[in-house]
Amino acid sequence: MGKERVSTVARTFDILDALSEVKCATPTEVAKLLDLPVSSVHDYLSTLESLGYAVKDDGCYSVSASLFKFPGKMRVQNDLYNASKRVVEQLAEDTGDQAAVGQREGRKIIFLYIQNANEQFDIKNYPGMSLPLHASASGKLILASLSEAELNSFLDEQPPSFTSRTQTNATSLREELEQVEEQGYACNRGEYESGMQTVAVPISYRDELVGTLCLTSPTNRMEDPDFKNDIIDKLLQASNVIEINLRDHPSLTESM
Repeated sequence: MGKERVSTVARTFDILDALSEVKCATPTEVAKLLDLPVSSVHDYLSTLESLGYAVKDDGCYSVSASLFKFPGKMRVQNDLYNASKRVVEQLAEDTGDQAAVGQREGRKIIFLYIQNANEQFDIKNYPGMSLPLHASASGKLILASLSEAELNSFLDEQPPSFTSRTQTNATSLREELEQVEEQGYACNRGEYESGMQTVAVPISYRDELVGTLCLTSPTNRMEDPDFKNDIIDKLLQASNVIEINLRDHPSLTESM
């Protein structure tokens, strides 16, 4: 019975994830996406609708806006979010790029807040979005901070490739992480999404890495050394402000 309940919960979230990727979908369309029986998907969607977590319109289902209450409450309770929100907004405005603050969860980096100051960017990033550690600038900062045993454990599982630039070779990745640790920042050169580059710097609290701050810009801009150096300077200054703000939130390390 326990395993059946776990499976049911997992399937419910699979269906919610599928709905979140489209504007609206019928039970048949969701069933096709997840390779599940239409009748089962229909039952799940009907239950989600009755609970207020899905909306049905002319046979088509979408995610209910009531789900926003969960990330909203989590952000209010998250010290890193509270300490960085205004800094991220100002950083995006000052650079004309996309700024974001992230925090590690398992093998991924989760973005707590994202601000895009350039409407021409076709970057479909959003708060709550996750990226793999090995294919993101923020994630590389996390990996560079791990102990040898923790890094070995991470690399025991072959990292997936997303673009032709994704680094999946363990030896090469280790060499890059050593450079990241030495220089104090990390770069993502189209390793998750082609055409975009990201630079990230660490956010520390009491000498412990608690988050990351990053800026994403088109590749042609990041290839200008002067522009990139200016971005790194702005990131480090902004990160320092966040670290100062965190002093007002001493509960942070207790929740990590």
